[in-house]
Amino acid sequence: MPEIEAPEPAIEPYGEYVLIHKALPDRSGRIIIPDRYQEKADRGTVLAVGSGRRTAEGHIEPPACQPGDTVAFNRLHGHDFKLWDESVLLIRESDLLAIL
Repeated sequence: MPEIEAPEPAIEPYGEYVLIHKALPDRSGRIIIPDRYQEKADRGTVLAVGSGRRTAEGHIEPPACQPGDTVAFNRLHGHDFKLWDESVLLIRESDLLAIL
């Protein structure tokens, strides 16, 4: 996966949101499975994290993931968009499945 350089000014997600650079699916095999039959989990690299989740007491809980971490997430959650000509995803940290 190519490295993505964030031009200035850098983007900082709000609160518990995480900005992820989505990894391209591996298409090196000969058998192509249609997207609707593939697993719904996806992978990506964390580009930026917000300040964290606010607890019921009003405290900020820092995020568990950091920029540079590879994470698994459900592709049905979050907001897809193009940023710096790359496909990125803005998702809540609570919707991440795992840090890989």
